[in-house]
Amino acid sequence: MVTALIELPPDGWSDEIEVEIVECSGCRFRGVAVDEESRRGALDSECTRHVGYRVTEEEFESLRDAIKRCPDPANRGCKCPYHQSVAQALAWGEELRGANWRHRFRMEPAL
Repeated sequence: MVTALIELPPDGWSDEIEVEIVECSGCRFRGVAVDEESRRGALDSECTRHVGYRVTEEEFESLRDAIKRCPDPANRGCKCPYHQSVAQALAWGEELRGANWRHRFRMEPAL
């Protein structure tokens, strides 16, 4: 389940970017997901990518705290230091620094 999120400004690939904190109350799993959407190209084309990552406990806590401290996480133009720290945690688009690349997972819509 997504328990917190922050919206980031568009980049060279995506028109919408969300960094999400994901937590499972059943198994106590905690991770981070990146949800990207691009509407570039033909008028009816849309490309989405929603990927979850296992991260270190330190990276998880750092990102979660930054997202929760942001005064306006839905404002992708927010200039607060917390928004900036989450944006800096993304190296290239979806590639999250500190992520364990062998443990990526696809995010599925909740039923």
